[in-house]
Amino acid sequence: GALRLEMCSCFHALEEDADTIPQLEVSGWEIEQAAAGNRNYTVLTVEKLARENPGAQLYLAIGSDMLLSFDGWHRWQDILRLAHLVV
Repeated sequence: GALRLEMCSCFHALEEDADTIPQLEVSGWEIEQAAAGNRNYTVLTVEKLARENPGAQLYLAIGSDMLLSFDGWHRWQDILRLAHLVV
């Protein structure tokens, strides 16, 4: 959890080239939910971000290892409807 969040946060360095890279925000909400003992699914996080950012294009970064099992994720079709996958 925390290591993945730290790795994703490195994408902020790319924001310096704002003409080619859209504004980026890395969310640690799932980690906060886990720390509070709450069960969470990625689709719930994506839905939350979509509600909080109407009209925004959402991207979900996953590793190639996760792509192989993505069709087994809870409500994966809804994730694809709400966000673009970045592998």
